[in-house]
Amino acid sequence: MTTIITKSRTRSRRHFRQIMALLLATVLVIIIGNNVVFQLIKSPKNITTAQMIYGWARLYKPMIYPSAKPDAVAFGFSWVRDIFDPKIAGELTGETFFNFGMSGATSFESLRVLQHAMSVHKPKRVFLDLQSFADAPRVSLMEHQFDERILDVNRDGSPNESAALQRAIKINTSGAAIAFNIRFLEFLWAEKNGTPREELLPSYQRRDWVEYSDAAEDARRWTSEYRTEPPDKTDGLVHSLNDLEDGLELLCNRNVEVFLVENPYICGKIHDMRRGHALIRKMQAQCSAPMSFWVFHYPNAVTMEGLSGIKTSNFYRPDGHPRPTLGQLMLTRMLGLEGQENAPPLPRDFGANLLAMSQADADAWLTKKNNRCLGQWDEAERTEVLEDLERLTPIWDERF
Repeated sequence: MTTIITKSRTRSRRHFRQIMALLLATVLVIIIGNNVVFQLIKSPKNITTAQMIYGWARLYKPMIYPSAKPDAVAFGFSWVRDIFDPKIAGELTGETFFNFGMSGATSFESLRVLQHAMSVHKPKRVFLDLQSFADAPRVSLMEHQFDERILDVNRDGSPNESAALQRAIKINTSGAAIAFNIRFLEFLWAEKNGTPREELLPSYQRRDWVEYSDAAEDARRWTSEYRTEPPDKTDGLVHSLNDLEDGLELLCNRNVEVFLVENPYICGKIHDMRRGHALIRKMQAQCSAPMSFWVFHYPNAVTMEGLSGIKTSNFYRPDGHPRPTLGQLMLTRMLGLEGQENAPPLPRDFGANLLAMSQADADAWLTKKNNRCLGQWDEAERTEVLEDLERLTPIWDERF
């Protein structure tokens, strides 16, 4: 009997050791696999694709930024995430580009990743989405599982001594890392087998204007004496601009060129551009680095694309977000690239740098563009926009 019990215990210990060895081997394989994939992700060949895969920006973008060492960086929420494809932007501008856009990013998150980026590598220029830097009342600073512990600096700008350890934990053991790695390998495999990135990346999905006939009809109405009051799509929140001010101060101190942007949208929620404009002018006066404030947010030939009657949109996705093709137009305008080989053609009226105007002229420009949402158009401008839309749509269709 004693012999039987002893043999049973021996088998149990052996099985336990085997199970533990198997578990240890599994963990080791996962750690090695995650590290191998992470090296693939941050390689120069793949890093632009990794930035455009949805869902993992908060985890991976802060960790791969040091490897990118880009010339230009864009910060903001999902519109920024979709509007700038780093690969296409780099080919257009001749500079390396990094997209720090995060879905639903709060101004707090945008400021924190900006602090992190500036502590790791100083780019030549930065693009800030103004709406992304509007402080709103916060239920929680840590929305969407944003983890500050992986950033190289604390909120006060002091070094985060535990950042390397926290990133190692995230890379090697987190379920999110495993899920992202699998998704990334799927993209890599599809690209290797000849699938164009435009068919893989969600940001390149196209809106069908036939299905969005109401939106197209709204665009038509905005070219006529139709509306008696602007559409009310405000969120009811009183926003401050503290995070924007802190971000601009940081960039000025680092002597980084700043492009503040109101992205292209036809009408609706016009984010308090006048208040932002006042702050930006104040900061510009205190800043030795170049600064510009580009506004594309008003009815023009790009934002009114649905008027052309085309079936699919060149610039907008089904959910209303932009496509990276729109980012090509914006970069061409902001960087003065029109006429260059890779640059797309622009309409005559597409965006303006308010800081290149006097305060009075900028206020008048904003009023005039916003009045278009009321159907109050200058007739010559209306004709110009419609002519450009008719002339450029076939060219855009072929290019995009």
